[in-house]
Amino acid sequence: MPYIHQQQRKLYDKLINDLVYEINYNVKNDVDLAGVWNYIITSLILRTIKYKYGKIRYWMNAFVKGVMIDITDEFHRKLTGSYENIKIDENGDLSEWNDLLPEKKK
Repeated sequence: MPYIHQQQRKLYDKLINDLVYEINYNVKNDVDLAGVWNYIITSLILRTIKYKYGKIRYWMNAFVKGVMIDITDEFHRKLTGSYENIKIDENGDLSEWNDLLPEKKK
């Protein structure tokens, strides 16, 4: 979770909502959505670096990569993990997990 104060979030929420509206209005093909997200996120990062620092520095790669990995990990933990747990409850888990992870046995 991006831990920023509620007041800070309010500064960005209208801009984000406007952008989400434009994306949903303009992107008609689900496959195109990945490209649009990639463009927007990459442009946001690069333009912020250009405005804030003027040029790319080596340390920024680790910084950006770390943020992107954190976003991916959080998304997986909160959304994908929860969805997988729901589906395991509905359909059952692989028995091999029970063989390898004794704490999973019910």
